[in-house]
Amino acid sequence: MNLQQANFEDLITTYYYGTSAYEAAGHLVGLITREQSQPLATLLRDYRKRAVNMPSEIKFREAVDDLMICCSAMELASLIGFIPIFQQTDFGSKILLILENKYVRLYYEEFYPTKLPQLLRCRLAGAHHVINGTELYSNFMAFLALDRRFMEKLNNCYLLRMLDSFTIKEYRFSDVVNLLSTPNKFIELLLVAPDKRDVMSQTLNEFSSLMQFCFDLRKLLILTESQPLFQSAIWNHYSYWFQIIGKELSEQLGEALQQFIKWKPVINNKDTINTIYCYVTKAKAVLSELTSNNYSIPVDDLLDELNYEVLDFEIIYILKPALGEDVIKEVTDKVLGIILTYKGECFRLDDWGVRQLAYPIKKYAKGRYCYLRFNGRPDLIGEMERCLKLDENVLRYQRNIITKESVAKIPSFVEFDTIEVDEDEEVSEDTKKMATKEF
Repeated sequence: MNLQQANFEDLITTYYYGTSAYEAAGHLVGLITREQSQPLATLLRDYRKRAVNMPSEIKFREAVDDLMICCSAMELASLIGFIPIFQQTDFGSKILLILENKYVRLYYEEFYPTKLPQLLRCRLAGAHHVINGTELYSNFMAFLALDRRFMEKLNNCYLLRMLDSFTIKEYRFSDVVNLLSTPNKFIELLLVAPDKRDVMSQTLNEFSSLMQFCFDLRKLLILTESQPLFQSAIWNHYSYWFQIIGKELSEQLGEALQQFIKWKPVINNKDTINTIYCYVTKAKAVLSELTSNNYSIPVDDLLDELNYEVLDFEIIYILKPALGEDVIKEVTDKVLGIILTYKGECFRLDDWGVRQLAYPIKKYAKGRYCYLRFNGRPDLIGEMERCLKLDENVLRYQRNIITKESVAKIPSFVEFDTIEVDEDEEVSEDTKKMATKEF
């Protein structure tokens, strides 16, 4: 096992198998493959339009959130080449199937907008983007250590639940902000012993932990200034929380911290007073910076580029050997329809005839090989693979990204021509190998 593969195993152990992400993935794959659209739409609904109150639904959505965190971490690691390309693995195929689903996409693109799972979807669909630079690995290890502390101290805590519109024993995040305007009470609750804390005193201690996390995150972002995309990706791992604070609470929180700065404490120790003032002033400045969305720009630009980038693909798919022409045409129309729906272009569609398989697949010794060449955006190939995977007439498929070149465009609806593959065929070397070897 090489270093990249060892890194990959460590990450999925921590973020996938070590959290409820694994359970969420299994549940989602089951619903998607069984095409149970209504349960998916219900479970992943917009909570602002229809409240989520049932404990089972809350637990499921928390597991989905863990899965999105896992996707975010895997994209960060992939961005710097910390882990190998993994879209051809079982894990990669499963994650792509999930991220391509329209109800899951609504969840992480609109209802709980997070950018790194969107980038991972593009990556798994074939749009690779890797950056190089000194100290990337060491800074990523620093990120992992920081994220571990975040998960241990803040993940699913009272404070973040309140930020996420939860009401806990009649308290909301606005109550925490209001307490900041009364520093004496704030400090009194902050000093309550751990075994005597109620919801509010516990939340205030979590607020203190959040501020320390923000200070540490700011230090890491400074270290990565020479790599703005990597810097932006690290910030985006936590952007959901900063966007909530910035969008809804920035003004009130800023005013409350300003009141804290003006506070005249009933103590005579000047060093203590200066320490408090310096801490609160720093907290106000760091929160203002982290909620400004300035760090979001490089990732936003890359996402815009990938969403509009047109890539060239080729796919070999193997059909059952004895299918009738009507069934073959049905599969053909289905894949061509996907290309048309996603505004791609089909350049070539060939029937290579029935051939001996390198090894039996689903008890078939032979299969009908078909070759498809087209272009489109990453979401097209994701839907294409989903379609082929679910079609019972398809024994196996494999896709490849090819370099762009001029090829003759074929009509949207074509008849298959049976051909033989030889060295003069205008297909890639990878495809020639796919046609003659096991895959």
